[in-house]
Amino acid sequence: MVKGLKISTLCFFILLLSVILSKVSFTKTLKLITVVKSREISSYGTALKGFEDKLKEGGLKFLTYEYNLQENLKVEEIIKGIKLRKSDLILTFGSSATQIVKVVK
Repeated sequence: MVKGLKISTLCFFILLLSVILSKVSFTKTLKLITVVKSREISSYGTALKGFEDKLKEGGLKFLTYEYNLQENLKVEEIIKGIKLRKSDLILTFGSSATQIVKVVK
């Protein structure tokens, strides 16, 4: 039952991204997308790939830089890296990653 719930959640997430991206009009090419993951699990990787595929379908060129909180990086290092890169978009997977990125302005 938990596996079915995860798959349903992932499908919903990809569908939601498809709808959002179809409604958004990009005026410039995204240069850098920073991805912060709470941990490395296959559903996050699948969702990220779906997101990147949709951007490519729209003709956008981009670079992706990823942080994984399980890689023993200090929170301060992650925040500093995000601020220095001045990403066009920050995408988070997991509540821990989202909490960390909330402090980035």
